[in-house]
Amino acid sequence: MSKPSLLFAIALFVCPMTNSLWAQERGAPLDPYSQPRPYPDDAHITFQWNYSCQTHSCSFACHGTGAASRVTKLDIYLGKIPNEPDSHALYYSFATEYAQQATGFALGGKLTPLTCQMIGLKLDYSGPPKGNSSLTSQKNE
Repeated sequence: MSKPSLLFAIALFVCPMTNSLWAQERGAPLDPYSQPRPYPDDAHITFQWNYSCQTHSCSFACHGTGAASRVTKLDIYLGKIPNEPDSHALYYSFATEYAQQATGFALGGKLTPLTCQMIGLKLDYSGPPKGNSSLTSQKNE
């Protein structure tokens, strides 16, 4: 067997093995429901709002610099700043047409108002916290 034929035979044998090894190293695609929560464990979440949008014209703006356009999902959680008993905070996670997952927060003290304005978003849920994952409004319940 000639040298090029031998190298070709080895390449035919080795390439499929390395390709399958690389495939095992690649992680599974991100599951949007397994994203980390947008708030710390000790944030003491007391209320949550879930919004969705069926059009391309939805947006929101929260106290400070938190804002996005072309929003498809928005989850807002009311809680506290960890280790600050007289504080309050809004933690939020959202998805847009361009980003599958994004998070933000707005922090306040005793006299600091926290506000958010939603434009075109439909309120899907408002009440006590439903679970521990972000983007909960995407789950089929």
